[in-house]
Amino acid sequence: MTENEHWEQEAPEREKEPVQEAPPGDVAENAAEATGNEANLQEAEISELKNRLLRLQADYDNFRRRSREDMQQLSIFVSVELLSKFLPVLDNFKRAIASGAGQDAESLQKGIDLIFRQFEKAMRDAGVEEVTALGVQFDPNLHEAVMRCENADLPDGQIDMVLEEGYKLKDKVIRHSKVRVVNNSN
Repeated sequence: MTENEHWEQEAPEREKEPVQEAPPGDVAENAAEATGNEANLQEAEISELKNRLLRLQADYDNFRRRSREDMQQLSIFVSVELLSKFLPVLDNFKRAIASGAGQDAESLQKGIDLIFRQFEKAMRDAGVEEVTALGVQFDPNLHEAVMRCENADLPDGQIDMVLEEGYKLKDKVIRHSKVRVVNNSN
């Protein structure tokens, strides 16, 4: 038996079964009630999503505020750590100035040299390095050319004079070295 024949045989049996129809008012009420329930569910879901969005926005705002406060605290901590390395140098300069009036030039020079070495050590301890410049090839990432000169004994692009030392902290340049660069070509 094919599928069509099967349905044709069952069709008369189904026609015999009484179909219960809901009164027209009940159908409309049921449809309205279903639509109302659906609308209430949608409103509840929208309300829940709005609440979740507000909570997420508040969490994000709190995160940004905490991050900003943490960065400020870290900045203060780093500054205190760095400045504590330089305070002894400042103290020694004050002592040198206070005792400098009665000192001869040689002892004053020795005192300044000691303070200078102390200052250099504090800079090294803080991670600050001097940029190597004299006798090396010019590198625009590390050096700033402020003058050019001719020197047949040196190759083009070599630095033959440092006018102002440059410094870097790890790989970050704090100040470029101001240099004079050899340029033999006219």
